[in-house]
Amino acid sequence: MIIFILLWLLLVLYSFTRQDLNLTWYNQLTTPLQTLGWYQRPLVTLIFIFLSLLFFSCYLYCLRKHSTPGWNVLFLIAFMGIFAYPMFSYDLFNYLFNAKMILIYHANPYLQTAIEFSPDPSLRFMQNVHTPAPYAYGWTMASLLPGLVWFSGKFTLAF
Repeated sequence: MIIFILLWLLLVLYSFTRQDLNLTWYNQLTTPLQTLGWYQRPLVTLIFIFLSLLFFSCYLYCLRKHSTPGWNVLFLIAFMGIFAYPMFSYDLFNYLFNAKMILIYHANPYLQTAIEFSPDPSLRFMQNVHTPAPYAYGWTMASLLPGLVWFSGKFTLAF
């Protein structure tokens, strides 16, 4: 089980290889990982395959031993995952910008697109700026609470 926790910690560190180049708030800590992820793609691919195979091997080993992790191990793994960078989840920035459209620009994200607010610096973190919000109104309402926290002044490094 210790090996699984160490592998999870390595995956948390690996997640920072996928940090967006425009996001500079962790810059001093993650620049080497960012450089690895964006400019040494073959190597980072091999690292990911290696980590995946190790995880799968650990999983098979646990299945053979019929051992299941205790709640304390699961909570530890979940706690470590909080510190991981959200790899491949540009949607997170889209949801925050939808909240910003409502809360700051007083615009409807279902009728207007993010590209219409092109001077906004947060567009550089998004990928889907040319289409309106794709999900139902409930999802946008759910993104308002994190949006309020994000725009409260404590997490405005990117906005």
